Amino acid sequence: MIALVAGAALAVSDRMEAAASARRAVEGTAGRIDRLHLLLRQLLDAEVDGRGFIIAGDPLFLDPYRTDTAAVNGTLKAIAADVGPSGVEQQRLSNLQRLVDAKSRFLDRTIELRLSAGLEAAAIAVAGLEGNRLMDAIRNEIGRMIVYERSQLASRTAMLQGEERNTQRLIFGFLAGAVVLVLAIGLMLLGQLMARLQAQRSARQSAALLRISLDNIGAGVAITDEAGRIVFRNAELVRMLPEAALEDVPESIAGDLALVRSAKPFLFERELLGATVVVRGTPLRHDRFLVTYLDVSTARRAERVKSEFVSTVSHELRTPVTSIRGSLGMLAGPLAAGLSDKQIPLVQMALRNAERLTLLVNDILDIEKIESGGMPFDFQACDLNQLLREAAETNHAYGETRAVILAIGMLPRPLLVWADPSRIQQVMSNLISNAVKFSEPKAIVTITAEEAGEEACVSIHDRGPGVPAAFRAQIFERFAQADASDSRAKGGTGLGLSIAKAIIDKHHGKLSFQSVPGDTTFSFTVPLYSRGREAVAEGAGRRTQRPTEIRSGPAP
Repeated sequence: MIALVAGAALAVSDRMEAAASARRAVEGTAGRIDRLHLLLRQLLDAEVDGRGFIIAGDPLFLDPYRTDTAAVNGTLKAIAADVGPSGVEQQRLSNLQRLVDAKSRFLDRTIELRLSAGLEAAAIAVAGLEGNRLMDAIRNEIGRMIVYERSQLASRTAMLQGEERNTQRLIFGFLAGAVVLVLAIGLMLLGQLMARLQAQRSARQSAALLRISLDNIGAGVAITDEAGRIVFRNAELVRMLPEAALEDVPESIAGDLALVRSAKPFLFERELLGATVVVRGTPLRHDRFLVTYLDVSTARRAERVKSEFVSTVSHELRTPVTSIRGSLGMLAGPLAAGLSDKQIPLVQMALRNAERLTLLVNDILDIEKIESGGMPFDFQACDLNQLLREAAETNHAYGETRAVILAIGMLPRPLLVWADPSRIQQVMSNLISNAVKFSEPKAIVTITAEEAGEEACVSIHDRGPGVPAAFRAQIFERFAQADASDSRAKGGTGLGLSIAKAIIDKHHGKLSFQSVPGDTTFSFTVPLYSRGREAVAEGAGRRTQRPTEIRSGPAP
């Protein structure tokens, strides 16, 4: 009987070892698929960082580019170390290595061109589409390898399931025999085996969860209990806060961990040991909480560099563009008599493009001023009726060029508001020009002003095609334009409505719209003189004391 039990136990052990071997094969195949996806993401990151340096010329982009390039090489080596001996697999790996090497050389070459010959030479190299062809070839090769690995994964998964089923059958058969021979021994072995299987399953699930968390969260992670004590910390958190490796909670984050006792999600940004971090807290099961620390210092610096770059380029463009526009205006006007019939249309087209470029530069500078708080506002008591008349007169010529009639509707008495006249004119000109631009010839654009409680409301109505439903959510965002071809043919910078909304926000008003095909109305409100001064004064007071932003509730 002892020999029978020993033989059965040995058979069970062999089956479990076979199942474990099949499981390792499945995990290895899944790991190769993950590394192939990771390699593609790393290549895309390296390409984005390289092109960022080519465009901006800022050395800050080179460090992440080198990091991404090193990561690509490391991942490629890991893939090569794990590829099987099959001739097909080796051939595909060789093709992939060749393509990745070619892509890396191309990126290095464009960066060298940017350093040695400047932006134009690098841009010509990028425009040659060699990089795109190489990236497409890499995607195709990785796709073929993933398809092959997935087929292998399916077959190995089926093998694993078969091994597990065979193992279970053997176990149950052994238990049945053990029950016949020795009921007590059989029951004991059954309990032990079931407990062992459950423990292995739980251990695999816990290890998989921890591995996924560490591999996919590029942030410091701490798991705390209901009292705010750290019960788990990852390597990134220890790197950010070396004292977090100790048993005691670091003072630098003790206040953050105390927030989890409220059992509500939270999200805020603050300085931590010289770095800008985003702190997020989320409740977990069993009275535990997840707290993450994401270092966004690099992103904030990149945002500042981008903003400074756009501002500098816009300022540098304004003077030459103004000169070009003036010269073209002279050629299209007083000096047009000296041009041939073929030259005049070319000069007029160049003048229109120069005017559009001037408008774009001015709009970009306005956006930059609004974001930096540098746009001046001269609030004063002014008659909104008079502003409407001036806006209609200003845009009358533009309406005539498109055969559109401007009609004004206003109160018979002065409508005093507390506003900056020039900025309100800027908003009305933008809305009126948009209405005219999208109206059919001989159509009527109506401009009205009325009193609504403690505010005055200005509405611009047209009978154009309306705002597409898919575009309404982002209509007030920067560089937002409808994708329809007839909308883009109208021109525009995509900044006008964003600037208009920012100006109206500064007036403590609201810019909104209602639109269906053939019936569109854009409206904005500004405070009446009776309450406008108080509203602006309150807004200025709030800006002088800006508390640290802490938001409770569902974290985004």
